[in-house]
Amino acid sequence: MGVYLTHIFFMRNTPMREIPGLLLAHGFNHVQTSLLFSAITLVLLYPIIWGIRKVPVLRYLVGG
Repeated sequence: MGVYLTHIFFMRNTPMREIPGLLLAHGFNHVQTSLLFSAITLVLLYPIIWGIRKVPVLRYLVGG
């Protein structure tokens, strides 16, 4: 649930939305681009979610 809640903020306020275009420009097809983009998003947001889960009040927001 935490990645679901934070990825929208992360996508709108960082240059993350340019990554799929860069991957497609480097020869990846759409399926590979979707999988890589999902993996990149998960890897980048996991430490943020981990930190949020340490705050007792926010733990209930992101699950845990």
